[in-house]
Amino acid sequence: MAQKKLLTNGKAFKRTDDRWGGTVWYMDEKGERKRKSFSGTTKAEVTKKMTDYVAAFNDALQESDESRKTLKESTTHRF
Repeated sequence: MAQKKLLTNGKAFKRTDDRWGGTVWYMDEKGERKRKSFSGTTKAEVTKKMTDYVAAFNDALQESDESRKTLKESTTHRF
């Protein structure tokens, strides 16, 4: 089973209707390329949306990664 991973950090661009757009590419659990699109009235707005999405994506990956979790010690000992 493949793990989700981020392919790009995103790129903001000016759309033909004078709004701003942005796209972030990632790989899903099945190994397929997926795209998350953002839009807004300013470049700063779109960039903030993409930055927030990438941060949340990375946080979700770290929480799901079992190899990075610490082991919890048992409070009761059996002898």
